Amino acid sequence: MMFCRGKRLSLPLPLTSRYCTTCSDPPKATSFDLGVEDGFHKINLSYPGLQLVRRCPHIFLVQNFFSSTECQRLLHKAAYEPESMKPAGVFTRDGHNRLPVRTSSQCICPQAEVPALIRKIVALPDCTRRQLEACQIIRYQEGEFFKLHGDYSTSGTRSSAGFVNSSRLATLFVYLNDIQQGGETEFPNASPPLKISPKQGLAVLHFPARLDRCSDARRTRHQSLPAIDEKWIFATWLWSEERSSDAKTLHEIGRGYTHVWPESYDTLSPDAALHLLESMSGCRLRPDVVSCNSVLTSCGRGFEWRRAVQLLRTMQTLEEPRPDLVSFNTALAAVANSFGLRV
Repeated sequence: MMFCRGKRLSLPLPLTSRYCTTCSDPPKATSFDLGVEDGFHKINLSYPGLQLVRRCPHIFLVQNFFSSTECQRLLHKAAYEPESMKPAGVFTRDGHNRLPVRTSSQCICPQAEVPALIRKIVALPDCTRRQLEACQIIRYQEGEFFKLHGDYSTSGTRSSAGFVNSSRLATLFVYLNDIQQGGETEFPNASPPLKISPKQGLAVLHFPARLDRCSDARRTRHQSLPAIDEKWIFATWLWSEERSSDAKTLHEIGRGYTHVWPESYDTLSPDAALHLLESMSGCRLRPDVVSCNSVLTSCGRGFEWRRAVQLLRTMQTLEEPRPDLVSFNTALAAVANSFGLRV
């Protein structure tokens, strides 16, 4: 059920309804809407313009979260750096086949370049900037889409984003331009189902996992419907723990390489992957900050296995060995054997 000013609203609401249309102003979220008993990350419920549009699962909107000027600056950044936009594909486990799930493109937007936006972002979920995954600017051209998926992710020993024993708790994305047709974000498993039309500056916040790191993927699965007009969004993800500071992250390692995409190894070119490996070897950094399997996959698509294996063997001799040395050796041996190499 959904409430507005303490009164129960009749359901189902129209799919196009973003908030209660019986009020002259949007309903303000209360502690009842997202209380401790729900087990999800608590947010700043007094954030200006915060609107609760679904309770099962919790989905919030904030109109004009980014100003028109802020949106335009992000669009100009992407337009002036077209070489930074990389395909955001989803690949099979062996890395050789791209799945027909996602056809958009994206680039990293470092926090240092948008400090004012980061201050806005951390104020809404009431978190620290080190809990945020690298921000992305994502583009959907005509006909592009991202089929039904969940945002739940857990790092294990370490993720490529630099998180240790952590999980994604919240997703926040902001539409950067108005769309006349297509490109809606749909939550078909919400109760009732929700479809959001892109509007410049509109922020969407939802929670793919609980504080105990249990996934809420079924209810929060969503999709970006095929774009008719070009669509741009800005996205980041909140993790349960801050990024580890005991070793450099891939984003820090890759700084200066304009063609390196540290957050999305599914889209790394072989040259970019090898550049990262070379810089890691030269800097004598802990190699456990990189996903070995993902880098091998990226190198493999470019038939650079011999060079990749040589570099990975060099990584193995660093002063601080990988905590997961066994799985590293297993992966290395599997790659070598499949291509008839001796390591």
